[in-house]
Amino acid sequence: MKKIFIKKKILFKNKFPFNNIGKSFFFIIDYKLINFFNNVFLRFLEINRREFKIHILKKGENEKSLSTFKKILKNMLVNNINRNSIIISIGGGVCGDISGFVSSVFLRGVELIHIPSTLLSQIDSSIGGKNGINYLSKNIIGTFYKPRFIYISLYFIKRLSSFVYLCGFSEIIKISIICNLKFFNFLNENYNFIKIRKYIFLKKIVKKSVELKLKIIKKDLKEKLDERIKLNFGHTFAHALEKYFNYKLSHGEAIWYGIIFSIYYSLYLKYTKFSSVYPILNIFYKYKCLNLKKISKIKFKKIKKYIFLDKKNINNEIKFIFFNKVGSVLVKKINYFIIKRIFFDFKKKMFII
Repeated sequence: MKKIFIKKKILFKNKFPFNNIGKSFFFIIDYKLINFFNNVFLRFLEINRREFKIHILKKGENEKSLSTFKKILKNMLVNNINRNSIIISIGGGVCGDISGFVSSVFLRGVELIHIPSTLLSQIDSSIGGKNGINYLSKNIIGTFYKPRFIYISLYFIKRLSSFVYLCGFSEIIKISIICNLKFFNFLNENYNFIKIRKYIFLKKIVKKSVELKLKIIKKDLKEKLDERIKLNFGHTFAHALEKYFNYKLSHGEAIWYGIIFSIYYSLYLKYTKFSSVYPILNIFYKYKCLNLKKISKIKFKKIKKYIFLDKKNINNEIKFIFFNKVGSVLVKKINYFIIKRIFFDFKKKMFII
């Protein structure tokens, strides 16, 4: 990953930034952003006489599929996309994930640029080179592939709904829980400024989140050690919940619940104590992100198969990330019987946590 740009407004006004790279462009665009593309990119492409083709993604996580992957490949082949072309992803996490996967396998690798359009994709999914598509479970097929550039425009964040915006903070708070008490306290103390999306705070939050994630990734790029795996805190249950609800639960929302599950498991197995958990519960309620009724009727018999399709499952034991205290998590193996026992205990007590 050569460069990450963090900008306040639209990526460029008077100068097309990709003039010196690529002979042609293949845009993979979220359907909601086609007007943005027409208003911002189209004029520069026509003025500079650049060849381009576009593929528009439909709504939702279900687009991260083999069938969508095949449609994109066919579109690229029909339009003579080659190794001198550049793939440009404009959209959220789904768009970035499938664009990264396509870029990594088409002709054994075509250059990629990410323009992430949601807070979640700007601070998490576009950072670190992971990509993939879903098959039976989430992100089962994928590669590690670094983009040439990432353009993060805070222009997009101002236009997100309140719900989508706050869902993005699940991953931001997660990274602070994993490795940085000072950042966690900043997020807690400045909620009122964060809520109104004050630019100076947004830029600081995005920049810090990206820096913290990159710091962990540099130690363990391909998750061979027990460092990068810490970024999966809350994800074992979150991914299972997404699949359980047939992706009608967004990733950001699922992470909130996944963190709560993980914290309860950590309490139950005495990896943490309630005094360490209280600050997290406090910030969760402040960000108004939890509706436990939504997950109160989950059936273990159905969700267990999604839990154990987790990529961290080896011989029916999952490498699970437990909470110790803000700034510290632990990686331990956990088996089916413990997961089942604590799951039922959690369901009984979730409303009194």
